[in-house]
Order: sequence, then structure tokens, then C-alpha cells
Amino acid sequence: ADHRCEFRDTPWDQRAFGYPTRELMAVAYTNAARLPELLAAYEARNHADGVGLGYSRVDANDRVLIHALNDQGYRAVEHSFALALSALNYFYPENSFGKTLDLRPIVPEDVPAVQDIGANDFLYGRFIEDDRIPHDACQRRQRNWVADMVASPAFTIWVHGDIGAPLGFHAFRLQPDNHAQMVLSGMAAKYQPLAGFFWASCLHEKGKQGIQTVSTMIAAANLPIVNLYARFGFRFDQFLVGLHK
Repeated sequence: ADHRCEFRDTPWDQRAFGYPTRELMAVAYTNAARLPELLAAYEARNHADGVGLGYSRVDANDRVLIHALNDQGYRAVEHSFALALSALNYFYPENSFGKTLDLRPIVPEDVPAVQDIGANDFLYGRFIEDDRIPHDACQRRQRNWVADMVASPAFTIWVHGDIGAPLGFHAFRLQPDNHAQMVLSGMAAKYQPLAGFFWASCLHEKGKQGIQTVSTMIAAANLPIVNLYARFGFRFDQFLVGLHK
């Protein structure tokens, strides 16, 4: 029990990529010498199940596990930060950007435009940064992701802009204890200068609605967003290495 791999199949990714996909969620080990055997058994299962893409995000400080995954053929293709911000009721956009933008819930007429932003205007992401995955497959995954969140009552999506032509969107999931997990946010490319105002407005609105804390994950290579979150006062909790095979 002290040496095990926790994983999940990811049919939403398989739907976009056209082959079975599996995410290694965690590897528990107390004896590093047993890692090669453990991971070899996991990879044998993946092979038997026809997994076409295996992936995992590992804390960058766990160099032993990263090295062991490298030995199994995994390579680092992306890096990300896990972030959090507290005391949202004290978040005032004027301290950062001087004004707020109008936000409204997404309506069905907005969905195609939001899917376009997700597919066309994201330069960073778990799979977008893997040059072995065709770009059109990544675009398909982004479109599916937006549609799945729209269809799920677990997610809230706010947009800014006219009905049918939103300039940006912000998707999040409410969790216990007045916490929100910020899942996906984006601006149309030509409106990128508004991004800071839009993000600040979303955080401010959460605070007004009684949400006290938020968490999110961002691509470490996306330096404008890294600097934006730093400006907002987010705490950088974890640096993760994204490994694919």
C-alpha cells in the first residue's frame, strides 16, 4: 500500500485526440529503489490498454520521481504554477487597474465565440505546449472543454462583451468553504490589453459574492499572466513539471 500509482482514464481527452489517454495523478513511494519496478508495471498496464498518451504533473522538487519517469520514456513538455489568493473581500481592482469591466453569465449565443477564443487564442496549456500533439487536436479539446463546462451545473462562466460576441470569458467551479477553483480564462487576441482589467473584475465580483479564496493553475512560460497574478498578490504554492509519453 505504501508503493502505488493513482491514475484516471480521461475520456474527454480521448474524444479530442482519437486514442486512449491516461493521467497519472500521484505516485506514492517510500523506497526510491522500488520506483522502477512500480512504474514499469504501470507502463505495462498502459501498453496493454492501448494508451496513446500518458501524462502527469509532478512537483518539481520530487526529482527522484521525475528521473524515474524519464527512465520510463516520459519527457517534460510544460511547467505550471499552482496559485492561491485569500481575503477576496478586500480585493479592489482600483488598486491594480483603476476600473472594472461589466460581467454577465454566459448565454447560449456566446458559446461559439467563447469556443473560438479557447481554440484560437491560447498559446499555452497542458497539451498546447507539447509539439508532438497536432494543433488541431488541441483546438478540438479546447472547444470540447468549453462546451462541457457550459453543459455542467458545476461550472460558472462569466463573459464580458455583447451577446454573441464576448471579448473574454472566465470559468470557475464553486467549492466548499466559500472557495472557487478558477479553471479557464481567456481573452480574444485583439483585446489582450483588457486582460488585466477583466481578471481584476472577475476577482472583485467573486469577493462581492462572498467567495473568500480562489485557486488556479497557470502555465509558467506565460510570463504576462505570471506577472499579472503576482501583481494581484497571489501566493505561488507549487511548481509542477508536466511529463508526457
